[in-house]
Amino acid sequence: MARIKKGVDTGGCWRPTKYDRMGECDAVLIAVPTPLNKNREPDMSYIVDTCEAIAPWLRAGQLIVLESTTYPGTTDEVMIPDSREERAQG
Repeated sequence: MARIKKGVDTGGCWRPTKYDRMGECDAVLIAVPTPLNKNREPDMSYIVDTCEAIAPWLRAGQLIVLESTTYPGTTDEVMIPDSREERAQG
């Protein structure tokens, strides 16, 4: 916790409130809920919406971390394709 506080205090770590600064980040942590639907499957809409929102500002070499309770393969099956499609359209 002390390292995070130091990063925040020195300006090296921040929580962007606007996505246009996303390109300045070396690491992006995505922490969104994945509630279960009526079939007890994770609602992926929060992950998809977040990926679509940040995709235009991502750059090569960034570390993208998904902190969410979801099924194995979400990164490969949902996050990467959504990000690539959004960047291609933007």
